[in-house]
Amino acid sequence: SFGLARNTPWTQIRSLHLIQEERRTRMILETAERRIVLRSDTLTDGWGDFADFALTLARERNIPYKLQQVQSAKRARLLKRK
Repeated sequence: SFGLARNTPWTQIRSLHLIQEERRTRMILETAERRIVLRSDTLTDGWGDFADFALTLARERNIPYKLQQVQSAKRARLLKRK
């Protein structure tokens, strides 16, 4: 996935979605032709810098972006029972 993102110019990115889970973070880049999913557990070296760069670039180029924090389904069920 990182190879696809690396070969995709930022001018083709239509939206960016950053999803933070308990142990990993995913970044979804959408273009007209494809959806590129990057995961922090496979791109560990420099993930934070890359995420900051991507969000800054999205703001500068007016690319719509969404930040989302997700709890695990198991934890959500446990909290619901209490």
